[in-house]
Amino acid sequence: MGAVIFGPEWFFGKDSIIDFLCVFVLLLIGYFSLRVYNIKKAKSYLNLAIALGLLALSFLVKIGISLGGYFSVLNGSGKNAVFVFQFIYQLLTLGGFYMLYSTYQKQSGSSMFLFGYLTILITLLSRLLESLFHFTSFVLMLVITMLSVQKYIKAQYPTSKLLSISFGIITFSHLLFVFDYVNPVYYVGGEIVQLAGYLTLLVTFIVVLLYGRKKNENRYYW
Repeated sequence: MGAVIFGPEWFFGKDSIIDFLCVFVLLLIGYFSLRVYNIKKAKSYLNLAIALGLLALSFLVKIGISLGGYFSVLNGSGKNAVFVFQFIYQLLTLGGFYMLYSTYQKQSGSSMFLFGYLTILITLLSRLLESLFHFTSFVLMLVITMLSVQKYIKAQYPTSKLLSISFGIITFSHLLFVFDYVNPVYYVGGEIVQLAGYLTLLVTFIVVLLYGRKKNENRYYW
């Protein structure tokens, strides 16, 4: 396996800029979620911070892989390094989505073990079929979005609506990534839509911080 390049040639490097923005946004939201956790003492916000941290790390690893491909740093013995870093990137991404899922559904020890096994298996199989990783990410985000929508329908919190929209946008971005093998332009669209989804998520948490502390304003919590 040679150096990894994501998307069409004319997009080389531009995706790393977008991914850097995603890292910044994710870390900022993670910081906000920890602040809300300190206020509400709700474990879901702590899990959310962990999930966002894992996703931020996954983007950083992906950026490293991309830059290695762009500048042909990884070659010869570096082929094994590419495999290792791709494995770490995919593992961190799926692990982040799982932690995001756990903010809605409490997980037992056996469930976590099973998911860990399946995540590693899917990540290894993705070496044979890259779209499998993207499709798994899409399915996980789709489930998370559905749970978010159900919570909004039940509670009717304004931030729950914003949260559902942001998750829906991120879910759509991973659907675009699935079709990257058909046309690399789908990767470009996925990158842009994904950033829009995380920016919407950032807006959600800004709203939480602005209004969540006020008395009788629990409706602003997600």
